[in-house]
Amino acid sequence: SAAKKWSTEALGNIASYSHVAAWTFPAVFAVGAQVLHKVSADELTGMCQVSDAAAIPFMVTPHTVLLFFGCLLAYLGGAALIRVRKAVKLVGRSTSKLERLMSRLVIFGLLYIIPALGSLSCILYESFNKPRWQSLSLAAAFECQYRSGCSQLPSTGSGVEIALLRIFLSLAGGIATGMWVWSEKTCRVWVVRCRTKHSA
Repeated sequence: SAAKKWSTEALGNIASYSHVAAWTFPAVFAVGAQVLHKVSADELTGMCQVSDAAAIPFMVTPHTVLLFFGCLLAYLGGAALIRVRKAVKLVGRSTSKLERLMSRLVIFGLLYIIPALGSLSCILYESFNKPRWQSLSLAAAFECQYRSGCSQLPSTGSGVEIALLRIFLSLAGGIATGMWVWSEKTCRVWVVRCRTKHSA
């Protein structure tokens, strides 16, 4: 919007195409994982996920590509906003609102990109190490079964901490998005909308 100097109406005209692009890409990978039987249950949460053997082509690669393009768009948008800020300053108008928007964009970008990179790292680490952890746990369980008085399995590096960190980091992006969306302006719009419905 800043680079192309598009109005809100111009963005609204391409909104349907943006939605199609945003939903088609992940839908193709989700359907592909199901058709190829690359779905398994997460032992920790019980939720369905892409199996560890298929994590790199179905999760890591698309997330990396999307994160790269997101960072590229954020960089281009930031550069365009800096140009707009310079132009507004040359005219002699106040840039305080624009600067506030720019600082919010930087904070949101960092709050989204850093957890996304951490989540990708956890997925990679788990996909390489989970088969070894599972075989060690199975061997420890068999050993404990045949040993008398064994009440607790030895630690086999099961990676629970990594899985919990991955889950937290995947949720952190949503938290950052919520912080962006639920601004004071959003709350005012919802209050007006609710009052309008109640009065009607």
